[in-house]
Amino acid sequence: MARKEKRTLPEEKKDELNMIPMIDVIFQLLIFFMLSPFKSLEGKLFSHLPKDKGLESTVVVDPIIDEVRIQLIFDKSIKSTLFTRIKIGTREFASWPALAGELASIHASQADAPRPIPFKIDPHPKVPFQSVVHVLNICQSLGIDNVEFAAKSPVTENLQSPE
Repeated sequence: MARKEKRTLPEEKKDELNMIPMIDVIFQLLIFFMLSPFKSLEGKLFSHLPKDKGLESTVVVDPIIDEVRIQLIFDKSIKSTLFTRIKIGTREFASWPALAGELASIHASQADAPRPIPFKIDPHPKVPFQSVVHVLNICQSLGIDNVEFAAKSPVTENLQSPE
């Protein structure tokens, strides 16, 4: 039997990277960065605003309310509301009917809101439980269903109640 001898081919070409596309990309990047204005500010927008409007402060007619936080703060000097100061935001109320009136107006003004507004009761630890129940009863009588209890907040922790 005749043996077939292996034919040796001339040295096979080694796989080489084709450098032409990479050089093309580098030249395009070089041209792009040479022509782009580096010295212009990114966030600067030139605008022409009217000079006759916007000088007066505008009043927000219907603010969007995220939550209504009812703060109950213990105060020994107030006996009419069971030793409790009642606050919503910065407004303070001297009686339960005044609080009920304010809650009714807030609830009525936000009736068309896309999502229900939470009414959060934020009692000071020393506030009598009867005050908290009184606020809950007011909310229930007004038809306010979304009542929550607030967790400890920095406002109530740092608040010094007069003893």
